[in-house]
Amino acid sequence: MTALAPQSADRLFDHLFSTLTDGQAPRLWSFVVTIFGDLAQREDARISGALMGALVGRIGAKPEALRVALHRLRKEGWVESQKTGRASTHALTDWGRQQAAQASTIIYASTPAFEQRASLILHDPSHRSRKPDPALHTLTNGTSVSLTPPSDTAADAQTLSLPLSPENPVPVWVQNQLCPRELVQACQDLERRLNQVAAAKALIGEMSALDRMVLRVLLVHSWRRIILKAPALPNFLFPSNWRGEACAALVTGLLAEMKPLSLETLVETL
Repeated sequence: MTALAPQSADRLFDHLFSTLTDGQAPRLWSFVVTIFGDLAQREDARISGALMGALVGRIGAKPEALRVALHRLRKEGWVESQKTGRASTHALTDWGRQQAAQASTIIYASTPAFEQRASLILHDPSHRSRKPDPALHTLTNGTSVSLTPPSDTAADAQTLSLPLSPENPVPVWVQNQLCPRELVQACQDLERRLNQVAAAKALIGEMSALDRMVLRVLLVHSWRRIILKAPALPNFLFPSNWRGEACAALVTGLLAEMKPLSLETLVETL
């Protein structure tokens, strides 16, 4: 039972849903991936069709839309489904769990895990056959940023390395290239919306279990769409108006108010 009257609980959910999504429901297949990544990442975790329908139904998704989303995710290798009679269950594939686990290390990190140093690598711009290196964050054909020593990342010997640190800040154009204005603005908008959700934090615990978990997934989803687009670099390499660290702290605090419930507990609430 919730302490809020049903109508009050519904109004609160609608308000927080609209706040987190800016009034636009997320793409369903992507939201379903977040559901699995947040609530059902364990190898033995399976979500029943009824529970999945209830979760996505709270954001306005119809059963047919869910079937299309699950079909897409099966086709792309994210999920697998089993059917017993008329009942279905769904789970992440091994590959899907690997992708979710990798993303989780970034999504749920409360503080940056990077050393406060990096290197600006200058390459020979005429060397166009240089192979892509995942350890390098490309700026231009002739420049990139690296967190590892140049000797480990340089694809050829014709490079020059310049140390970067909070004491030796990078030019503004480098910061803007690493983190474009659109991403900075999206992060600022998210911080504003997270603060509005945090203002209602005292009431979140009085909502139904299902609504709390839907809001939790929406929270993770909103943050995931920002932080997974940001380069894995220390904050001093970002523009001065980047609000990633503030958003991470808000997300961590809000998730503590909406601790994940087991799938069994959620099924019982249905």
